[in-house]
Amino acid sequence: LDLRPGMRVLDLGCGKGATSVFLAREYGAEVVAAEWWVETDEVTAVFAEAGVAGQVTAVRAEAHALPFGKDSFDAIVSIDAFEYFGTADSYLPYLVRFLRPGGQLGMATPAMAREVREIGAIPEHIKKLWGWEAIAWHTAEWWRFQWEITEMVTVTSARLQQHGWRVIHRG
Repeated sequence: LDLRPGMRVLDLGCGKGATSVFLAREYGAEVVAAEWWVETDEVTAVFAEAGVAGQVTAVRAEAHALPFGKDSFDAIVSIDAFEYFGTADSYLPYLVRFLRPGGQLGMATPAMAREVREIGAIPEHIKKLWGWEAIAWHTAEWWRFQWEITEMVTVTSARLQQHGWRVIHRG
C-alpha cells in the first residue's frame, strides 16, 4: 500500500492493536482500530502505552455493521482477521463503500496452497492448531478471483508469503 502521513486508515479486526500502532508510528496515519472480540478499553490502553493515543481511536464494531459513513477512509487494512468475516460474496461490495475514491485495500490472512474443498479435508497439522476455522482459509487465486470478479477493485497482488507455511509448524 502507498500510505502517507495524515491518511485516515481503518484497521479492520485490529485485535489488540499491533497493526494500528505500526500504521500510526511508521506511516503517520490517523487510524481507526475496529474490533469486535477485544474490549475497547483494553485496546485503548495499548495505544496509550505505545504513545499513539492521539493518532489511533479504538471502536467496538462488528465487521458487517460498521458505524462509518461512505468514503470515510483513504485505506482499509485487515491483518489476520479477514477470514472471519470477509469470505461472503457480498462482503467486498459492502466494504468498499467506506473507501474514498482512489482508496486502497490491503489484507493479509492465513491461506492455503490448495482449497480445503479440493483437498477434501483440513490438513491434520492445521486442524490440530486451528480446528474448523481453517475452512475459511483460501488460496491466493481464490481471493484474486473473489475480488476481481466484482470489478470494484483492481487487484495488484494476491500471493502466498514465501515460506509462510513454516509459521504453522512453529506453533
